[in-house]
Amino acid sequence: MKLTPEQEEEIKRQRRADRSRRNFQIELTARQSIEREELIRVEESGREDNRAMARRQLAARNERGFRGELRRAMPRKFRGRLELAETVGLDPNLLEQFYLGQAELTSSDVDRLTESLGLQLVRAESHRTDPS
Repeated sequence: MKLTPEQEEEIKRQRRADRSRRNFQIELTARQSIEREELIRVEESGREDNRAMARRQLAARNERGFRGELRRAMPRKFRGRLELAETVGLDPNLLEQFYLGQAELTSSDVDRLTESLGLQLVRAESHRTDPS
């Protein structure tokens, strides 16, 4: 937001009065007030989008079954997932979308990923079928 010359002078005056001061109070013009309200509205709408994305990410990580286990085995930090994608030979964007629950991987991608993570697919004892 562009300050008026009067507002800039008021900030200078407040700064001279207290050199350690970091926050300044100024009167906003009507136009600045409207611009400020719009910026707040945009920021608040973005927060809900961020909350929704965080809920989707949590649901993807907590998913039952193989895909959820695979996501939970992946590094939580983006940089770690970026390094993992390079190691496995996957497009980092695809791996990130899989981690966020927004994409699926091919079986060959999953094979390379599980091998790189040191994972093994094993049958649970309760689901073992009779071999005869």
